[in-house]
Amino acid sequence: MENSIVVVSPRFNGVEYVEQNALSILTQKYENFKIILVDDFSNDGTYEKILDFFNADINIFSIKTSADGSDIHVHTLQFENSNAKSIELWRRTKRSYALLNWHDAVMIGCDKNDILVSLDGDDWLLNRTVLQHVNESYNSTDCWIMYGGCSWTDGRKCCSMEYAPEEFKNIRKAHFKVSMMRTYRAG
Repeated sequence: MENSIVVVSPRFNGVEYVEQNALSILTQKYENFKIILVDDFSNDGTYEKILDFFNADINIFSIKTSADGSDIHVHTLQFENSNAKSIELWRRTKRSYALLNWHDAVMIGCDKNDILVSLDGDDWLLNRTVLQHVNESYNSTDCWIMYGGCSWTDGRKCCSMEYAPEEFKNIRKAHFKVSMMRTYRAG
């Protein structure tokens, strides 16, 4: 079964990562996914870089309302030869920080049966089959949440570690272990 996947990629001041982040999502082989790029009111040109990358008009957008009552300008983007069903750029009209970005992505941008994939704006997917792997993992287990690992591209040893089974049973008492990509069922 092909699950509907929503890749949400929030960012604040990450202009240097726009292209690599976007291309890693846009070139996925998986076919049942949509993309929400969130610009959290960056002031370094990130928003303009995304619009330029997609050759989008800055003046054409619709408006959604955030949980805090502020506006989100939503650009519908196009990218030739991508399997993405839709691509949206959400531009916040004020800085909102991580928690509100995720809340709005789930409540406004997802159906309860979607699998949400979080990918920070300064990260990128390792290869073109990551979303296929996510789909297969959710289909082969009774999975509601999945954490992925990370690796440095400059050769540094990675800081991500998996939880031992005994830690996972008592997850609230376990110490936090870094893991970059998080996925979960939106509902």
